[in-house]
Amino acid sequence: MKNSILFIIGATKTASSTLLGMLNCHPDIFLFYETDLYKRIPSKYSKRFLEKYPDARYFMGHQDDIGKPYKQAKDFFRKKGHEFKIIGDGTHELDSNLDKLKNYKAIFLIRDIQSWLYKDAVVIGYSSINDIIPAAVDYSVSFLQSFLLPDVLHISMEELILDNQNVINKVSDFIGLELNLGKWWEKIDKQGEPKNAQRWWEVHPSSLQKPKQLDIEIEIKTHKFWDTILPIFNKYYQHLEKGFSSEEIKHDIEELLKLRKLSPINLTNIYANYNKDIFFPKVKKQNMNEKLKNILRRCVNKLHRETIKLLG
Repeated sequence: MKNSILFIIGATKTASSTLLGMLNCHPDIFLFYETDLYKRIPSKYSKRFLEKYPDARYFMGHQDDIGKPYKQAKDFFRKKGHEFKIIGDGTHELDSNLDKLKNYKAIFLIRDIQSWLYKDAVVIGYSSINDIIPAAVDYSVSFLQSFLLPDVLHISMEELILDNQNVINKVSDFIGLELNLGKWWEKIDKQGEPKNAQRWWEVHPSSLQKPKQLDIEIEIKTHKFWDTILPIFNKYYQHLEKGFSSEEIKHDIEELLKLRKLSPINLTNIYANYNKDIFFPKVKKQNMNEKLKNILRRCVNKLHRETIKLLG
């Protein structure tokens, strides 16, 4: 079952959602979105899935083996007439315990740390406007730890956007499945069951766009922070297909952790200029109406279920 379970790992704003959407356009692949079936308490997107498939709750919560619930989900779908060769999940968590993925295939998405640290979602999510050290350390350490996984493919966001077909070819070789995805950006939000259950693309409009340009340009200042982190980060970032010894990785992680001594560092201390392209499409009126209809439909369905329970 190892080759039939796939995990996509990437911090927010590394195009992991886009890659997940791309792969879900293949009929033999189904990837959940931020569902983490192995956790006992359902996530936001787990709950969306359970609204449509309430009988799926039984296979969630096997923390001893991250892949076990996905194997069960594969059987679950087969019984409902959906045959998938590859099943898995995608997550934005910067989880330092990547060891749980060691028995399964993983694709790790990464982007240049200089642009990642200045993304709005990162600054807000990490409350890092006055201190970027926690975000920088978590991001870099998780990246280096991913090289310890025995079966991992590293993909840079920059390559996914600027050389999309080459990325598709790499992923195809990695998972052992020919990927003729065509204009995948036109297909992501048009998938049938069960791929449409979570509707994650509603809050990720960039995934529905043809890849053509990067979304941010920055200019950094000379600073001890960059002098310390970039030589280590770029050694791995510029050699994504290279193997590194566990001793070298662990040594470099220890060096990254020393950055904590520089805390706090304000964003304005390390950036001289910042330019963000408004890249995302405006939400069309009919799309917004459809979204409201979906919300209303879920509310009515929930009210109906609760009414039935009360009536016995």
